[in-house]
Amino acid sequence: MGFSGHVNWEKINYLGLPLTLGVNKTSLWQEILRKIKKKIVGWGSQWLTNAGEVILIKSVLSALPIYQASFLLAPKYVTEHVSKLLRDFLWHG
Repeated sequence: MGFSGHVNWEKINYLGLPLTLGVNKTSLWQEILRKIKKKIVGWGSQWLTNAGEVILIKSVLSALPIYQASFLLAPKYVTEHVSKLLRDFLWHG
């Protein structure tokens, strides 16, 4: 089996993190943003109190990007978008 010379680096993960050679840094964070949005939609907010939302934000949502952020510097757009998602979940459901 030979090596074709062309590797799609966006498709290769190592220890759960995407390899970054020649890849747009913002695109590396799209999966984390998708996971946060999916969890927020799945939880809804009709049955949650503000205290319950704060607990979910601190224990689950804010933990999602921490592992990846320990290896990859998040672009400003990503950190602002994550903050907006968490803020909107807390105040608007």
